Amino acid sequence: MRRVAERKGWRRAVVAGVALASAVAGAGVGVAAVPTMAAAATSLPAASMSGSQIAAAPRVPLAQGAAPVPSGAVVGGAVPSSTTVGVEVALAPPDPAALAAYVAGLATPASPEHGQYLTPSEFAARFAPSPATVGAVVRWLEAEGLQVGPLPGDRLSVPAHGAAPAVAAAFGTALSSLRLPSGRTAYAPTAALSVPSPVASVVQGVVGLDDVARWRPLLTAQHLVEGPAAAAPVAGAPVSGAAAGTGAPAACPTGQGLGTSRSYTRIASIYDLQGLYGQGRLGAGVTVDVFELESWTTAELATFDAC
Repeated sequence: MRRVAERKGWRRAVVAGVALASAVAGAGVGVAAVPTMAAAATSLPAASMSGSQIAAAPRVPLAQGAAPVPSGAVVGGAVPSSTTVGVEVALAPPDPAALAAYVAGLATPASPEHGQYLTPSEFAARFAPSPATVGAVVRWLEAEGLQVGPLPGDRLSVPAHGAAPAVAAAFGTALSSLRLPSGRTAYAPTAALSVPSPVASVVQGVVGLDDVARWRPLLTAQHLVEGPAAAAPVAGAPVSGAAAGTGAPAACPTGQGLGTSRSYTRIASIYDLQGLYGQGRLGAGVTVDVFELESWTTAELATFDAC
């Protein structure tokens, strides 16, 4: 199994109206999404401006707008400065039509682009905003008091974080606390969003300005299977579940002794796919793209594959 990691780090919530364009290839894996907002200008005036000059410029409303407050939620006061908010500023590609054509060609057998996946650096060279344009966005965010994280290789977004009031001011909005019907406290923007005019043509949206929606795992530790001939189900045991079937891969002894580990066979058991092993369908030669919300290292993947 080969994995391609999407953005990692701070907590994220999907904000309505934002389309992140991305084409990532790694060992034959391609992922792409076509942007829905206007393209960035080919020449950005902000490229020659300081961050403070950009921040002081007149503001332009962001088409994304603020997400509606959930029904039944009670709006409270402003989110305090002790709360750190992490966002990703989505950047518009200079030529979305060319990007859309490339994405369509990837899946069209008759196209010369069919199967011609790009590395992040190759994608950036063909479709991403220029380094100067990205640099202008970085300078603006830093002038607003935010800290900018490592930039992704495709140059389609800029991660940043800071105190809630600073993040709210950067996007011309207000971040308010919410008491959700479930009783949980969350935050969300309660005013329209805006950005300085010098970067308005390249900033197409912001992800992470609210934490109303939270990712939660749907996996279960029950009925796990390990090895080609596992025993009857024993809740909580490191090896449990119905027989995986002939040919099922088994983890190494170290992996089998970890009750919370996730081997290929255990994952198959969670999704009731273990019967495929008996049919000789082992997934050999199949490349899988995995969407990651947690940090990971190549060393961990190597250890997993070795086991």
